[in-house]
Amino acid sequence: MVDGKSRSLRIYGIGATEVTAIEGHAGADVTVNNTPLAVVPGVPNTVARNNGLTYQDFDFDWDHATESAAFMTSFTYQG
Repeated sequence: MVDGKSRSLRIYGIGATEVTAIEGHAGADVTVNNTPLAVVPGVPNTVARNNGLTYQDFDFDWDHATESAAFMTSFTYQG
């Protein structure tokens, strides 16, 4: 789901995550280009704050702390 500068994903019964873009000068997004850790190579990544990540499936039970760093970017699946 997209809500302003926040993005979230929820798979009921399995996991959820939410990130919020960090605001730079004059409220613009802070971006990183050409990083080897890119979500989508060749596309600018927006620096974000992780608001939480949970995952419970296949004997995994993750509950990551909030306020850690994250990246987000737009992408489109094509096939």
